[in-house]
Amino acid sequence: MGHTMLAQHPPYFVLGSKDFANTDIYSLYYDEPASLLYTATDNGMFFYHGDAFVSIKADPKQKGNSLLDIQKGNDLIYCKNLRGQLFCVNEKNRLELVYELPSDQVGLYFWYYVTQDTLWIITNNSISSFPIYGKEIAINKETKYLQFFFKNGGSIDNCSPMSFGSRLSTPSAEEYIDIREGQVTIEVSPFKHQGRDYFEINNKLYSTNINGDLYDHKIGKVISNYQYNESFKVLNDNLVIGRCQTKGVHFLTPEGIINQPLSFKEKFISAVTQSSNGTIFLGTFNNGVLVIPNLDLKETSISGELLTSVAENQGRLFVSTRSGKVLEMTECETKLLYQSRENFDKLCFSPIKIGEIPNNPEILHSPSKSITNPKDIWKINDDSIILALYNRLTLLHNNNLHKLPKYSSGNAFIKNIVRGLRFQSVAYSKTEDQIYYGNNKGFFQRDYLTGKTIEIKHKGRSILVNDIYCQDANTWVATHGMGLLLLKNGKVQRSWNKSSSLKEANILKLKMHNKQLFALTMSGLAALNNTSFSYLGIAQGVINSSITDFELSDNNLTLMYTSSVLQIPINDQFDKKKYKTGKLYLDSVTVNNKRIQTEKQAQFNYEENTFTFYYEFRAIETRKESKIYYKLSSLNDDWTLLQNPDQGKIVFNALSDGQYSFQMKVEYHDKTSYSTIYDFTVDKPFWRKWWFVTCCIIFALMFISIYYRWRLTNQRKKLEAINQVSASKITAIQSQMNPHFIFNALNSIQALVLKGDTDNSYSFINKFSHLMRRTLTNSEKSSISLDQEIEILETYLELEKLRFRQDFSYSIKNTLDEEVDIPPMLIQPFVENAIIHGLLPKEGTKELKIKFEKLNNSLVCSVIDNGIGREKAKEISKRRRDNHNSFATNSIENRLDLLKQKYGNNLGYSFKDRLSDTNDVIGTELIVVIPLFYNNDK
Repeated sequence: MGHTMLAQHPPYFVLGSKDFANTDIYSLYYDEPASLLYTATDNGMFFYHGDAFVSIKADPKQKGNSLLDIQKGNDLIYCKNLRGQLFCVNEKNRLELVYELPSDQVGLYFWYYVTQDTLWIITNNSISSFPIYGKEIAINKETKYLQFFFKNGGSIDNCSPMSFGSRLSTPSAEEYIDIREGQVTIEVSPFKHQGRDYFEINNKLYSTNINGDLYDHKIGKVISNYQYNESFKVLNDNLVIGRCQTKGVHFLTPEGIINQPLSFKEKFISAVTQSSNGTIFLGTFNNGVLVIPNLDLKETSISGELLTSVAENQGRLFVSTRSGKVLEMTECETKLLYQSRENFDKLCFSPIKIGEIPNNPEILHSPSKSITNPKDIWKINDDSIILALYNRLTLLHNNNLHKLPKYSSGNAFIKNIVRGLRFQSVAYSKTEDQIYYGNNKGFFQRDYLTGKTIEIKHKGRSILVNDIYCQDANTWVATHGMGLLLLKNGKVQRSWNKSSSLKEANILKLKMHNKQLFALTMSGLAALNNTSFSYLGIAQGVINSSITDFELSDNNLTLMYTSSVLQIPINDQFDKKKYKTGKLYLDSVTVNNKRIQTEKQAQFNYEENTFTFYYEFRAIETRKESKIYYKLSSLNDDWTLLQNPDQGKIVFNALSDGQYSFQMKVEYHDKTSYSTIYDFTVDKPFWRKWWFVTCCIIFALMFISIYYRWRLTNQRKKLEAINQVSASKITAIQSQMNPHFIFNALNSIQALVLKGDTDNSYSFINKFSHLMRRTLTNSEKSSISLDQEIEILETYLELEKLRFRQDFSYSIKNTLDEEVDIPPMLIQPFVENAIIHGLLPKEGTKELKIKFEKLNNSLVCSVIDNGIGREKAKEISKRRRDNHNSFATNSIENRLDLLKQKYGNNLGYSFKDRLSDTNDVIGTELIVVIPLFYNNDK
């Protein structure tokens, strides 16, 4: 049987493979507080930002591009070059020259290290220390300068910085310089050798010489010879890195300081650093930075073979290859167990001996036609298994059971259950006593005893199955295109796919460990936790997600790739490596594309409403597996998953006014980190601010008030104008009525004179003159007192009585006990109409009654006569063609209309006939309604 040596190295991934494809890395430093990885190269200095390395701008005084030896001291990052210059990275992320060797020492190789308050500069022949005040190095001030002359001449040969100081090699075989806590002493080695490199681990001092001999200073002898001529660096109390001057690296521990295997034999390792969570960074020449998250794991590569399947049986690990080989893997080598003429698709092991397969009869692979290249196997019990072969489903029993028909192979009886189809997977549910299998037609359930078979479908569709796993009453089905299905009693109870916690709907393989289900997909290996899946990643030691097969045992999770195998201890895979969630920084904020100072400005006007938040997520190991969420409270109180975290910015356009709080968080597996909060306020536009609204309300009220007052004034003026016009019209009507009245009165006087009635004529003239005087006095007034109106009426009626002699009688009654006003000459036309049209044509006694009374806040005047009535009066007027009625009626109507415009609609008159018991007309009653006017209403 052949043996193949294995190439082993811890699982790793590469940073900067493109950035540093033609670059030599000389030094690495991981700045823990800032979560930044710095690199010093032959092409300048860089730091890892986002997902790429960013160049740090050189100092104008810098001589050459090559930089090396990165250290941190006094909260600053330092580096040097070979021209005697020392630089620090300033606050603007630029290199700043802080020290340069004196001109007489330029060209000498020098070392340095920085403590909290001192800068040490070491050259081949001197040691200098400079005090540090704040961030200022006191160059040429208070400088301590020491020059050493050794017994055998020569100079300082090498410097090995330690956590507490440095040890300096000398050409002397007996002496070395020790710097501790600012004290410089010359120490004598207990044995004679030319020391080249010193390191200390667990309080043990070791050194090497140019021949690669490793000396233990405590016991004073050579303990090993590292033929690769290595330089050593202590990373912590448990780990030393030995870098070969050719290629490769040793990872040394206090317990295994001797004869450790060489890793990365094909790469030149030029620098090393470590983070607090144990991640190791290895710098290379032309191959970027190798990142090792978990040094305890080892990935084994098998060169020249394409692996197809992995399986573990009785504590032994086996792999199959595309070329038909079955290999057993041990810690240091592989052993060929079996070579077949056919390819292996899947390794299966049987508890039943089947045929004679050389060296390992348990492997289910035989050139015989009975069993060939099984696709799946399920153990029913210690004596029975069921196999899914290429073209049939087969049940195998040990020969100590009852005989099965047909034929046997080796020591087992074989029974074919189903034939003629391409079978992919099979499982047996002991709880249900059912066989589940999948072939190229679908997914089926078969009763173990009766053989009754039914097809199981999901949502009315046939199921293409890749793998099946039964445990208790649960049957898990890995499908092609439908995700993962959970069955109970042959019914689909639940499914997982891309819309839930799985990244894809193609599930390749299922395994169970301590009741936890693992599912292999093209996107990696996922573990079911309660009701959701989480993919194994950096925290579990899984770096490469291109897993082709996996195996679970009591102790290990074994992952297989196309040409390598990785074993992870299963018991502590989830808690051995405690990774942090990384750090999320709010780099800057721009408002309307203008950068602001977030620590000083948090109030913005309404036009400043487009916000861009630039962030930086620093997490080298967990970056790809972490999820970043954000929310802007007041806009959306729900967390939003960032779909493109590498974009580095989040934009909010046209925010409305309000108070906001921008927040971001990082989730890595079950850990959450809330690290970015920025509170700010967008002011309301001025037209929505209280003072503007208040001013608008006041202005509106003022405008309404002014407008209302203007309208009132305007209406008052219009009313006054209307009143003036009405008064003018009333006056004009009164002026028309006065000549008419005078004409009638003069006709009466004339009649008396012609009759020779001197006494009555004289009395009539006196009364007439009195009436005229009163009429002319009141003609320009808008109103007069009721008493004055009654006086005029009495004078007028006395004149009419002289005219009618003894046939006419009248009475005027005023029931009001208060003084009121009425428009002048308002009642007289009605009285005149009653006399002329009602009483004058009547024969016999003529009576007229006038009454004034208050009714419903109005002055009501009743004019009652015992005349001929309205109908007979109209007939007489028509026969006479008398215009008196027309003129009087029109004048009254016009005057009342004008008075209504002035005083309102509660002014008017009405007529009605007075009837006897036999409904004969015995007179007319006139009712005039007049608004009450008092002296102050004039």
